Amino acid sequence: MCSTLNKVLIYFALIFVLLKLVTGNVVFVGIAGALIFLCFLITFRWFKLAPIVIFTLVLVYILWMGLISVDVEGRNYFLYVFYFTFSIMLTLCIRHYKIDYKLSLSLLLVSCLWMIFQIYKFGYNPDAYNDLIDGSRNYISAYLILFYIYYLYACYVNNRQPNLIFPLFIVVACVYLYGRSGIILSVLLLLISVLQTKSRIKIGLFMLLGLLTLIFYYNTIYNIILNSNLSHGVETERSGMLMQYVGSIQSARDLILGVDLFQCCSLIIKFEGNPHNSFVMMHSRFGIFPFIIIVFFYLYQITARLFLKKWYLNLLLLMIFMRYFLDTLGFFGPVDFILFAVILSIISNDNVIKSEHPQSHV
Repeated sequence: MCSTLNKVLIYFALIFVLLKLVTGNVVFVGIAGALIFLCFLITFRWFKLAPIVIFTLVLVYILWMGLISVDVEGRNYFLYVFYFTFSIMLTLCIRHYKIDYKLSLSLLLVSCLWMIFQIYKFGYNPDAYNDLIDGSRNYISAYLILFYIYYLYACYVNNRQPNLIFPLFIVVACVYLYGRSGIILSVLLLLISVLQTKSRIKIGLFMLLGLLTLIFYYNTIYNIILNSNLSHGVETERSGMLMQYVGSIQSARDLILGVDLFQCCSLIIKFEGNPHNSFVMMHSRFGIFPFIIIVFFYLYQITARLFLKKWYLNLLLLMIFMRYFLDTLGFFGPVDFILFAVILSIISNDNVIKSEHPQSHV
């Protein structure tokens, strides 16, 4: 009974996360946090001590960095701390009850159905989608891609085959959303999904269907690409922001503690302090230490021979990092539980989750 209640709490928490993404109202994610905190307290006795200690130390570091280097009020700093804590608790609870597959499928279905409705409503009108989530259509494609990555992760750890209808639709949706990064990453995920399919017949049919589509709809596809941001090449204001930020690091203090985004870079100031890069935002908020953690994370994988052994999870993690590199979605945001889920599965001993028994430790 208690197990069922906690699973319901997790599902409702994710519903409120989606409501926050759609409406922008932080009250919804506050409700989600309260639900997950309750679930975490009930489930706490089943967790191993090591991850709790590690995440507590990271939380203390984040709070400390906020006190010495960040304008707390101006940057909504406590919200970032909340997102980190919420994402960790959510990850541990989902992992404990082993409902990641059903949960990821639900997230993906709801988000795809929502996108189908928006396409029906607006058609091919990229500017109209800017009014839906955080004032940018790029965020819509980003969340679709992240939810699909989570679905691929859940399929992997539960030994299931992904449904190819989802990546096909996401490619189409990203074309409607016009952005370069969305189109490129969605196509890459589609190829990963096809290659993951064990049936040679399915792969062959998919390749044949793709070839016929290119032959019969070449002009249409060419015009779509011509009208999308792909026609503008790879140079964007994002790269200009990155160059300005890197160029603003002039001292050891700047490197260790980060640089104030409202002091360093005219392009970032133009976009109200949004560098459109989660790694730049992370360095500005938390300094060099998180990057040191990432380096040690990969060194650990290499020494423990996990990097190649868990190459598929590392590939999914790379896709998450690529999307984070193009927008301020993570470090920390409402869907960072996807990032933490993949990382935990990489460093843990279990490679494939085979059951949904709630008593196994995290």
